[in-house]
Amino acid sequence: MQQIIQSFTTAPVDFTYRNTKALTNQLTHSIVTIVTEAFTNINKHSDATAVTICFIELVDKWTLLILDNGKNSSHKDSPLKSEGIGLLNMEERVKMLNGTLFISNEKGFRIFITIPMEEMEE
Repeated sequence: MQQIIQSFTTAPVDFTYRNTKALTNQLTHSIVTIVTEAFTNINKHSDATAVTICFIELVDKWTLLILDNGKNSSHKDSPLKSEGIGLLNMEERVKMLNGTLFISNEKGFRIFITIPMEEMEE
């Protein structure tokens, strides 16, 4: 994750990671893929000057928050308007993990994901 964040040069990234449990390969891969797609969307659709990513372990779930301070995505190329393949891929990955995905474009673009831990235990 650190490599992906360091290679993103469009805007500074504030990254918070709080987790003590081992993540499955599927969860790790999904999180990395979602963050990569979010960066792609920021590059294509936003004039963001700041990005925040938080991956936090709670009692019974993990949360992933990705937000930027870019322009509202109300133009015709908006990822919300077009339901682009990237957002559909994110949604599919979250569903495979029995999680939830919420997207907002107020005051920038926000992706909020929760993934239940019981689904990840092996």
